[in-house]
Amino acid sequence: MSGNTLTNVSDPVHNHDAANKVYVDQRFGRTDKVSKRGTSMEGDLDMGGYRIPGLNMSLPPINTDAVCWSRAVQLTREMGLTASEQVREVKRLCDLKVSKTGVLMTGNLILSADGGNNRLFGCTDLTHGNSFTVVFGDTLNRLRFSLTNHVSLESTHGLLVKCRGEDICLIGDLSEIIIYKVIGMNLNRITNLPIPTLPHEAVNKLYVD
Repeated sequence: MSGNTLTNVSDPVHNHDAANKVYVDQRFGRTDKVSKRGTSMEGDLDMGGYRIPGLNMSLPPINTDAVCWSRAVQLTREMGLTASEQVREVKRLCDLKVSKTGVLMTGNLILSADGGNNRLFGCTDLTHGNSFTVVFGDTLNRLRFSLTNHVSLESTHGLLVKCRGEDICLIGDLSEIIIYKVIGMNLNRITNLPIPTLPHEAVNKLYVD
C-alpha cells in the first residue's frame, strides 16, 4: 500500500476478511466494555459460575474488597478452625442466605424500615396466564390474584375483621355475614331487600306502602 489507505471497505463477514475502522471501533472501543487496565463498574458483574483468579494474597485494605480463598482459609485458621470446620462454616453461611431463585425459609423474615425509605413486598411484573398467591398455612387459605380477575380471598373458616382488638364483622360463617358494630350508611340506600318474614328483618318500601 506504500503508506496509502484502503477505502470503502465493507464490514467483514468471514474470519479472514479485512475490517474497516468503524467496525473495529464499534467492537473494541465501546465505553461499556471492561478495560484490562481497570475500570469502575456501574452494575453487577455476573460471573456465570466462573471464578476470579489471581487475587492478591494479602488482606485487602478495604472491607468491601474480594478476598482470595487461601486468605479466607488463613483467617478461619487464625480463629482456631480446622479444615473440616472451615468447610462447615462456609456451608453454614451459605445456607443462611436467601436465594433469588427461591428457598424454603425456616425462620422469620422481617423487613427493616431503617433509613426512612418505603418498603414494597409482593409482585409487580405479573403477566397474563400467571397468578400471584399468598398462602396462610395451607393452599385452602390464600390470597390470590391473576390479571383481569378479582383479588380472591379463600378461607376454610371465614374472615374475621377486627379493629383495636374488637370484632367488626365475620364473613363466611355458614350463610351469614355477622356485623358486630353499627353501620353508618352515609345517606346511601340498601337495595334489593326481599319481603320480610322474621320480626327483626329490615323492610323494603313496597312492604311499608
